[in-house]
Amino acid sequence: MHFTQILGLSLFAVGQVSCAALPANSTAINVSTPVPRGELVDRASAEPVQCGSGGDIKAYGSEDVKRAYNNGKTLWKNFDSSRCTPTGNCYPKSYGGNGGNVRSFLPAECDANSKSGTLVEWPLMEDHSIFQGGIDSGKDRIVMFDPAKDGKTVIFCGVMSHRNRGTNFDWCPRATS
Repeated sequence: MHFTQILGLSLFAVGQVSCAALPANSTAINVSTPVPRGELVDRASAEPVQCGSGGDIKAYGSEDVKRAYNNGKTLWKNFDSSRCTPTGNCYPKSYGGNGGNVRSFLPAECDANSKSGTLVEWPLMEDHSIFQGGIDSGKDRIVMFDPAKDGKTVIFCGVMSHRNRGTNFDWCPRATS
């Protein structure tokens, strides 16, 4: 009993000291008003990646990845089936996880196997443009995760590619300099 009381008082004292160590000026972190998750997700760092192998390799800079993610995320939130081709090819669209090694590289927050959300794919264009619809969606895709399946929060997960994989996808690792 005494041990529990002493431990509780010790933890309380340590908490008081650590709180007193925070700066009191106007640039201090405001811990009483956390940043909404949607804002944090929008600031996710999209790093440069390299897709493919052998003679079919394409590197994308962080701005290419971020621009494609932001565009795909916006269109997923406001899905419009008029962007579909006559064969039913629509983007952004749900990604089912066909073949390749993509699921083994997804960050924990994008694990659709253990969560109830939807993985979403959006074209990452080789010429650095934004996909405008049509039949040629290229070989590379941004992977996003919509945890509530409602388009309100769409998390950036990474990049995958069809390069040298036929209809399967492989994960595009971070580009090395």
